[in-house]
Parts: sequence; structure tokens; C-alpha cells
Amino acid sequence: MEVLVIGAGAMGGWFARRFKKWGWEVWLTDVDRKKSSALARELGVKTGDEILPQADLVLVAVPISSTPAVVREVCGRMKKGALLMEISSVKEQVVSTMLELKSNPVELVALHPLFGPGAESLKGERFAFIPIRAGRIFGEVRSRLEGEGATLIRTEADGHDSAMARAQALTHLLLLCYLRLCERGELQTHLSRTLLELAKAVLAGNPSVYYEMQTLNRFFPKIRREFLRTWGQLEKLIEEEKREEFEKTFKKLKREFGKEVEIAYRRLYAS
Repeated sequence: MEVLVIGAGAMGGWFARRFKKWGWEVWLTDVDRKKSSALARELGVKTGDEILPQADLVLVAVPISSTPAVVREVCGRMKKGALLMEISSVKEQVVSTMLELKSNPVELVALHPLFGPGAESLKGERFAFIPIRAGRIFGEVRSRLEGEGATLIRTEADGHDSAMARAQALTHLLLLCYLRLCERGELQTHLSRTLLELAKAVLAGNPSVYYEMQTLNRFFPKIRREFLRTWGQLEKLIEEEKREEFEKTFKKLKREFGKEVEIAYRRLYAS
């Protein structure tokens, strides 16, 4: 299998490393040639994009805002039956582009790894995928990912982006807010220390990627408004000293999560 990875960022490197581990011949390219050359040397793969017309698989791992244009650019240059796959965190625009390109005789799949490049094992990890046209090559990719313990979840573009508005954009925003306001000294609870460590992990990522997750997902403005409204409601209960209403809110959430509450509490102190 000959593979071209377009994008020498953290996830592009992660996939290049994985493909090489599978015994595939990997090429790596990026608009920043020095960056792709350095990463290719580090990983022991080839550099350049001359393999594109012969590649069995082309993986697009570029910024969210650039993904649709890159997909459109490379699709017409690929051989019949090859797989064009992208891994952006926002899907509506790129899936729309892929649907426009469906007349091209290639496999087209939008994939989203629901984890960061720090994951070494795939056991328990998840991928969301949207198959515009999936065939033999994507079947091979899927088989290998599942063989390493990953779960692949089929979805649609709007459903994916609606979920990611909460799972990614909201989560990152909340953790950044917490980092701005949190106590950093010794007087912390077990829970605050745990949350601080989790929040600090966000800073290992690329701020440009996080910004595009916030701004390019059309569902997130509504989620931000919901967050501010919820914050305002809780703040009002506290300011007006409405203990009973505050406790009702707390207990309602506890009922909604059910047995998960006790499991999470035990895990907190097992760590």
C-alpha cells in the first residue's frame, strides 16, 4: 500500500507513524517543506508529493479551514479506486465538497479521530466516520484500526458537528476559562487538582486548531448562548440565596446521570 499524508502537523505525523507500523510505504508532504522533510526524517518515511497520482491512499491532515480546498485540489489527480480521506474536526463543509466530487472514481471518507496525537494505543479509542463512497481500501484501514481495539462510529456531517460543538468546542472553552481562574497553589482539593491536570493537557494542543473548532462549527454559537444562560441561572440562584432551587438543580443532574455518579466518584479517588 502506497500512502501520501498531506500535512506535517501532530495528527498527520500520528497517521504517518501508524501507516508505517502497518508496513505501508509512506510519503509525507506539507506546504512547509522544511517541516515535512524534518518530520519525514524523524519517522523514517519519504518526503514529497510526486507519489500522488500512484498513491492508494491520500490522507488530508491540514487545518480545518484549508481542508475542503485541499480535498478538491487532490481528488482529480488521484488514480481510480484510490481512497481520499480527511481527518478534520468540523465536517459539514468538507463533506459538502466531497459530495460535489462524488463523480470522481475514488473512495471518499471523512474520518475524525476522537483523541489527540498523544494516544499510543488504540484500545478503547474512537473514530467518527462519514463514508461518501467507501470501498476496499477504507475497509482495510477500518479493519486495521478495529484490530488494534478502536471503535468506528458511523455518523452524518450535521450530527457530527452538533456533537463536537459540545464534546470539543465547549469542553475546550470551559477548560480554558478554568485555567484563567483556578487556584494554582497548594490549597487545592483532590477534585480541583484532578481538573487542573486535565485542563493543562489542553495547552499541549495547537491553539490555531482550537480556535478553528470554536469558529468554524456552525452549531457552537448556540451552545455558547446555552452556556451563558445556564451560568446566569445558577448565578441568580446563588445571588438570591435560593438554596432549595440550587439543591433541586444539583439533585436533578444526579438523577440524570444515575449510577455513573458513584462510578465516577470511585474512579476519582482510585487515580
